[in-house]
Amino acid sequence: MNIYGPLRASLFIYEIFRLILMAVAAWTPLEDPSGTETAMNGLFPYAVYAVPNALFPLMTYFLLIRLSLYKTYLPLYIAGKIIGAASIIGWAVFSLHAVAPIVIRALQEPALLASFELSTAERSLILLSGVMLVIAGMDALSVLAGVALHGKLNGPPEDGP
Repeated sequence: MNIYGPLRASLFIYEIFRLILMAVAAWTPLEDPSGTETAMNGLFPYAVYAVPNALFPLMTYFLLIRLSLYKTYLPLYIAGKIIGAASIIGWAVFSLHAVAPIVIRALQEPALLASFELSTAERSLILLSGVMLVIAGMDALSVLAGVALHGKLNGPPEDGP
């Protein structure tokens, strides 16, 4: 029984979900309705960041349908996921100066999130930060799953006769 079949299927489903999240996050408005721009307006408003990530669902799809043929590309998938997670962490570090005060203010006053005291840009930054944290965490899990699958495929050699 192949227990790694559901793992490959779950990686494929996650990658489709991740691509949808990246596309939605790319179109998150980072500007107030009044037209004033936030400090983050030029950093992450374009779908160009989500487009290269379309390769990950494609790679996991090929791994799902013909593992024996495409298993040599598994290290490329793992490396791409590590680079993707590192870029999200880099984005978080460089955007911390704009996001941290808003998140701290919202955590100190939880009712603030339900009220209309936060601007659209502030709400968008909180949403975008949460989405990116979820994606980075799930990317770490998909790297672990890829490493487990790679270890299974390239396990220790069996003893000869």
